[in-house]
Amino acid sequence: KHKMTTESTIRVPTTCKTPHSGFTLPNGVKVIVITNPETTKSTAAMSINCGTHHDPVELPGLAHLTEHMLFLGTEKHPDEGQYSKFLAQNGGDSNAWTEDSRTMYYYKCANDAFLEALDMMLHFFVCPLFTASSLEREVQAVHSEDEKNHSNDYWCAAELLKLTVGNKEHPLSRYGNGNAKTLWD
Repeated sequence: KHKMTTESTIRVPTTCKTPHSGFTLPNGVKVIVITNPETTKSTAAMSINCGTHHDPVELPGLAHLTEHMLFLGTEKHPDEGQYSKFLAQNGGDSNAWTEDSRTMYYYKCANDAFLEALDMMLHFFVCPLFTASSLEREVQAVHSEDEKNHSNDYWCAAELLKLTVGNKEHPLSRYGNGNAKTLWD
């Protein structure tokens, strides 16, 4: 049985006219539903309270690598490209990003494919495969992202901020993106 929250606990921008409702699942997951019958696509997003600040000191980039690996098959949907292919066939796509304290996952697709896509995404967190055959490739993908970020002003500024943290024990002072050296070597 769902424990319903009241709409007043959901902060909605005053410019937003679509109905919002929410509930909490028995496992504590909070859900917000926004309904707009005029859209042709549906979307879901999930915020996981685990990011680079949760990486073990000896394994910087683990949260980011995990983000990548979750897209590569589950026990229920084992084919590596199955999720992406399903979304593409239904006019959608997906992505994710890892921050200091959380990782965000989202997808969009045709309305009639929404529930099947939701089932596929939720199984990332129930029974991911983490196959050895994809691990080295995804470490290289994380490494390539890191290399690309070296010339991006946003990422350079973020790394400079890390250097200025006074408490070197604080996770903000640590490198978090990951690369081949931190994740493989």
